[in-house]
Amino acid sequence: MIIKNANVFIDGKFQKTDVRFDESGILEIGTGLKGEEVIDAKGHDLYAGIIDCHIHGGFLRSFSANVKEDTWEDYGDPETQARFICQKVTENGVTTVLPTIGDLSEEDYVKCVRLIRKIRKDIKGADPAFFHLEGAYMNPEHHSSFNHDHDRLPKKEHTLEIMDNDLSDLKLISLAPELPGSMEWLDWITQYPQIHVEAGYTKASAQCMIEAADHGLDHTTHMFNGFEYMHHRIDGPDVGIMYDDRIQCQLTLDGYHVSPMWAKFLIKVKGIENIYGLTDLSSHSGLPEGEYHFKNGRVIIAKDGFIRDEKGTIQSGNNTMDQIMRLARNRVGLSKEEVAQIFCENPASCLGIRDRGKIEVGRRSDFVIMDDNYHVLRTIIKGETVYENSER
Repeated sequence: MIIKNANVFIDGKFQKTDVRFDESGILEIGTGLKGEEVIDAKGHDLYAGIIDCHIHGGFLRSFSANVKEDTWEDYGDPETQARFICQKVTENGVTTVLPTIGDLSEEDYVKCVRLIRKIRKDIKGADPAFFHLEGAYMNPEHHSSFNHDHDRLPKKEHTLEIMDNDLSDLKLISLAPELPGSMEWLDWITQYPQIHVEAGYTKASAQCMIEAADHGLDHTTHMFNGFEYMHHRIDGPDVGIMYDDRIQCQLTLDGYHVSPMWAKFLIKVKGIENIYGLTDLSSHSGLPEGEYHFKNGRVIIAKDGFIRDEKGTIQSGNNTMDQIMRLARNRVGLSKEEVAQIFCENPASCLGIRDRGKIEVGRRSDFVIMDDNYHVLRTIIKGETVYENSER
């Protein structure tokens, strides 16, 4: 199969070229490739299939549905919900997800881990290839929404327990590095080269953050969100992160969670190659605008890219991957090339994922074709079209 007539994004720029692939991977990149089976991109943009490194769920489903049994009746059992999410996000250009779980009991962590490992074997949709544990080792004084019954200090035995004694598919795990035992735990966990430790929901000082980087911490979860407010007389975690070149940053680019100028400042300070995008979809994200009533009496309102409760308090963002890419350009003011690099190539390069996440010979044949306004036209996973927009 050959994709022709596309603006192909590779290494920070768009170029006119053809891409030959099959189910085994990308075979050849060049102009004038010949073959009988052709996908005509009709001048649209071709990107590597997008990796969403931070996604809890979406579309009224959750990767942690097995600990929320009151949702089963309307939206399916835990396996059905997880499979639905993986299929649905292909409509937004996502081909790989890192199911993001956290703030659970040890037993419930294991349930989630076992479920994802089960569906991964025969998934139809985005590949839940790696895990992202966000709520394991957070500072309980920082974020009141966390369930303090589950607060734990970072320890080898606990990490192994919640991952069911298998760390091979753990990619990201959060840490507030001021917690007792953090440096010793970092020394242990960073012996696994595929695992990245991200700072998040922390009250650490800048000096503590730099010390954590000395011990292997090298990422942040959604930079600025979940950190102390910045002040010019306080050496907080944000300034330590921006000062230390070893730390790479997730960044929410909807223009609200982080102001456009702060977002562009971070990109300038850290270098665009060290910034990667995410959605942070919650179970209530990705909904059409409207008012939603639930059997437990809860009411949420989806409007203007956010989920709010009846009082108007924001509960989460509501933007899918394609929508947030559009906002990154239109509201934040990034160039088309910057958006493409941050969302389509940087997740793989920052997280050390070498088998996908870039259009390069030998990588997986995961692609998304979008029009100039980030509407998804076709999503391809391992050489097979899994979503095609018949309306465009």
